[in-house]
Amino acid sequence: MNVLNINVIHKAFGKGTVIEFDNTYITVQFADKSRKFEYP
Repeated sequence: MNVLNINVIHKAFGKGTVIEFDNTYITVQFADKSRKFEYP
């Protein structure tokens, strides 16, 4: 599944864009910094 460059909205961090995905983690770039989340 290709999720790169998809825009997301997080309740605490706001709007962001997926910048990295490796089937285990997803990295999202928010306005202030990037954050890594477990996927799914």
